[in-house]
Amino acid sequence: MNKKIRLCLILTALIFPLSSVWPLTMDEVLADVENTYEVIAAKAAIESIRRQITELAFPGDMTFSFQPDADVITPTEGPFADVVDLSGSISISVPLGLSDMKEQALASANNSLSLAQINLQTVGDAMLLKLYVLYQDAWLAQEEQAVLQLELDAARTTYDVKRLLFESGKIALVELAQVEDELRRREADLLKGRLEYRLTSLELSLARGLLKIKGETPDNADETEA
Repeated sequence: MNKKIRLCLILTALIFPLSSVWPLTMDEVLADVENTYEVIAAKAAIESIRRQITELAFPGDMTFSFQPDADVITPTEGPFADVVDLSGSISISVPLGLSDMKEQALASANNSLSLAQINLQTVGDAMLLKLYVLYQDAWLAQEEQAVLQLELDAARTTYDVKRLLFESGKIALVELAQVEDELRRREADLLKGRLEYRLTSLELSLARGLLKIKGETPDNADETEA
């Protein structure tokens, strides 16, 4: 992977430090780039092309053949009639090189390998950036929950005060209803924030390769685990 991009992302995290309660470090997340589906798939493509090149570069095995021959000789004199004369021939075929067709196929495969290696570098860099963005999103969603909780606590305190004032006849029901509506909005915001945190954390785990979804493996395995 591109070391310059990795270094820039880590330096960004150092310049803008994250909360100490966050369970993950930037380096831990970026180290998982090798486990991402995209990188694994790119590596699998390279290995497939390398196997193809190995097969194409092999000219073939030596071949041996034996052709037996038998002649029956019937002498006109002597004690033996029908003498059998056994003979045979052995031939060896040694490949001396590749055919023109194989040479062209090998050149094409080598070109494909170069392109696949460039693609791996590109995919790796893209996944580093993706992991960084997902990491930041998950962290922000986690940090936002504390802010939303404070806002909810403040709204609940305001409502309690207004309710006491209403019960003492100092404010109208309309004013109390407005404060109660604000309390309900803050409660909904906190629930939404918690859901957002869970979703961003799940997306980060998927991108890191910690979770597998059926049908999303390079070898298209039928069974995966969540």
